[in-house]
Amino acid sequence: MNDQPAVIRCHVVAENAQALREFLYETQPDVGCRAIAHRTPAGVELDLYFRQDQLVQARASTSASLVDITEVENITENWRTRQAEVGSGDRFADRDAVPHGLGRKD
Repeated sequence: MNDQPAVIRCHVVAENAQALREFLYETQPDVGCRAIAHRTPAGVELDLYFRQDQLVQARASTSASLVDITEVENITENWRTRQAEVGSGDRFADRDAVPHGLGRKD
């Protein structure tokens, strides 16, 4: 997994829905399970997911001038950090013990 580009969650704001549509059509990002654009005083906002290489291409796209892209978090790095917290042992090995926490690494 280390050789794969990181996945970045981005917050994208466009002046109007048409500008957001143009950006989405051109860049083809992952919109997640339930993409819901919200109208705010700043415009139309949506969270999108890009691989690092896709984000570079999206920022260079012709429709990038229609939107403001803000990187929110590195999803891949967060996943790796959380995965490192998980133990490799069987936390249910002792039938009388009540499991607590994320487990113990053996």
